[in-house]
Amino acid sequence: MFGSGEFGLLGIGNEKPISYKNPAEITYFTKNNIRIKDVALGEQHSVFLSDEGKVYTCGYGGNKGLYGLFQTKAGALGHGNNMHLGLPKQVAFFDQKNIKVKQVSAGRHHTAVLTEGGQVYTWGRGSYGTLGVGGTSKKLSPVLVTALEDMYKDAPENEIVKIDSADHFTAVLTKSGFILAWGENNYGQLGTGQNIGIDLIESENLPALVEYEGEVKVTDFACGYRTMITMDTTGKVYKTGMKFDYVPKVIEAPKDFEVGKPKKIFCGEHHYTILYGIVEE
Repeated sequence: MFGSGEFGLLGIGNEKPISYKNPAEITYFTKNNIRIKDVALGEQHSVFLSDEGKVYTCGYGGNKGLYGLFQTKAGALGHGNNMHLGLPKQVAFFDQKNIKVKQVSAGRHHTAVLTEGGQVYTWGRGSYGTLGVGGTSKKLSPVLVTALEDMYKDAPENEIVKIDSADHFTAVLTKSGFILAWGENNYGQLGTGQNIGIDLIESENLPALVEYEGEVKVTDFACGYRTMITMDTTGKVYKTGMKFDYVPKVIEAPKDFEVGKPKKIFCGEHHYTILYGIVEE
């Protein structure tokens, strides 16, 4: 890893506020023979997922420096305390519960994961309902998003198959092709259609359905800073947020742009990418 090493978020053991211009190896994983298959990066923390379904975190815990004076004193490491970590540490909760994780995601000050059993757990700052469990309280250890659990029990087709987070919100995709999102919504990033029209903080503290005009089955999505992009089974791509759209709106590609259907979509802080390709018969 490389970049800013403040609070130890690079996981290489140095907690000082210095930057690394060149990549440095996280020797903790090498020495312990841990293979990492997925990584998620928050503003001041990093999340790693091993090929055995174990979660590791490092970085800001909530108790250090001027940064903590202006933020709720809760990091997104999931170890039950406010301690920062310069080296990765396994989130013990999942081992204790015999739970394996298959996807990890990170917002600015929160973490969300999807388990092999289709459950979603969150932890960190709860501002704006970011954790999806009702209310805005912080959680220093993983908590189950029970609203999604109840939905899945009532209808197996609502099993969660993908999760993604950005800034102060998280979204999930169900097997049946629905998107649910929660957290900050002042820019319309959740796509739930609610809009006061002025700079007030809007939010959802429980998973809310992203509704489209007409019948749409979503196959993929990606979250950005204050925006989200989605793709359906017909190859249409939609965006919401940035105070331009408060519900998903179709992105129109140039009429002479005939290079097949969209294959993958990506969402940055203020920009988007659509990867096109010829669809094989």
